[in-house]
Amino acid sequence: MSIKVLPATDDWIFKLLFGDERNKSVLIDLLKALVDLPDEECELSKVPLASDGTDGWEWVQFLLARTEEEIEMLAQRNPEIRKAANALYELSADPEVRAEYEARLKAWRDRAAQIDGAREDERDVWRAVVADKDAELASKDAENERLRSENAGKDTEIERLLAQVAELKAKTPS
Repeated sequence: MSIKVLPATDDWIFKLLFGDERNKSVLIDLLKALVDLPDEECELSKVPLASDGTDGWEWVQFLLARTEEEIEMLAQRNPEIRKAANALYELSADPEVRAEYEARLKAWRDRAAQIDGAREDERDVWRAVVADKDAELASKDAENERLRSENAGKDTEIERLLAQVAELKAKTPS
């Protein structure tokens, strides 16, 4: 079945992508694959003619979009359209623009990796700080335990000596 999704005029997307309109079906197939639509769901009778609150209307608007701004507005509201728009931009770019796009994408990914790496480095620093503090606490706990065991007998000795002093005071006439 042949579906004419866009009018032959003003379809800048196809002209931008393919230079002419001979390969419209290739892009339509690509878009159908991106959104996973079987052929029977692409019948024009099932395409909403007015906004009905469904994704179908947004896809119609995407396919009928005449400017990049229209595509961007739709892509901001719908992540699936964002994927299709990104694929469209990548496919439509001339080699120089595409190289710039890929360089920006690589820079973005590299920066994201740097940020993730920095976060992991920061986590490693904090893990080391926590490990140092744990070791310091363990050392202090061991010292406290040693002092407790050392002083355990001394409390009894002090009490015995205080009792002797009190006895001596009691025996001594004032």
